Amino acid sequence: MKKHIALILCSLLFAQWSVSMEYQRMITKENKWNYVQEHYPSCIGCGGETKTHAYFVSNDTVIGAKTYQKIMRAEIRYNGIDTTFFCAAREDSMLQQVYWKPDNRDEQVLYRFDVDSGALLASDTSFLGGKPNQIMEKKVTSVGRYDFNGFTGKRISVATILKHANVDFEPMALMTEDWYEGLGHLTYFLGMGDELELLCFWNDGQQRYLNPTYNACVVTAYLPNALEQTTQASDFRFLPNPANEELRIESEIAFERAELYTLSGTKLLETRERTVNLRALGAGVYLLKIHLESGAVVTGKVLKW
Repeated sequence: MKKHIALILCSLLFAQWSVSMEYQRMITKENKWNYVQEHYPSCIGCGGETKTHAYFVSNDTVIGAKTYQKIMRAEIRYNGIDTTFFCAAREDSMLQQVYWKPDNRDEQVLYRFDVDSGALLASDTSFLGGKPNQIMEKKVTSVGRYDFNGFTGKRISVATILKHANVDFEPMALMTEDWYEGLGHLTYFLGMGDELELLCFWNDGQQRYLNPTYNACVVTAYLPNALEQTTQASDFRFLPNPANEELRIESEIAFERAELYTLSGTKLLETRERTVNLRALGAGVYLLKIHLESGAVVTGKVLKW
């Protein structure tokens, strides 16, 4: 009798574990994403704009012998909404992989969630004078789990690493990004496109994620002549770049604050000074946002070695 009860308890526990570890599908009509895009062109007299991109899964489409689903994008601007086709994508739940199909090219793998820490996802070698020069690798650095308001899945951290083939050069992590099973990416929808940041995510009609910085699911704004006082390229310099300990923001233009982010959208620090302390950060590429008094935002990438 005791053995029978123990077997029943084990079966129940295994069933519960199996359900909790069930693969979360991403390319499904149950999911919807809203991302924000801030665009301030580097030209005098040009207007700057903030708009929201709302992505959703539409009908099936057959390309070749494979069935894809249409991903649509509604661009929400200060003066209206325009909905267009964004891309075709499909998902293999058994392999736990997400694919997308570029026009007139072979499909590409966007995400893999069947991987372990240390797995090598890709490797590309460049040659100089007929000899290997640089090696660019994409490697899994950690595998964990996340929980967004009861919506859970794997969180895969992936690093892009630069190696030199012929010299004694310590490998450098150029960037690190996080993949969220069932959701994708907190920066860039499907890991591609314009520079975006996830505002809100819905699954099965329930809001699972709300961006704590914006605290809104739709953000729109228009700044006429946003760059009359500044240009993105020539009026701001980040020196030295690459930097090790400190980064200087050189410009004659006053700014309100500077914020440093990872490329996956995590805010690391904020300062009102013209010197950014990088000592506590690991090697890699970071995004620096300069908020101007006019409301415009100047962005640039900095490298910590």
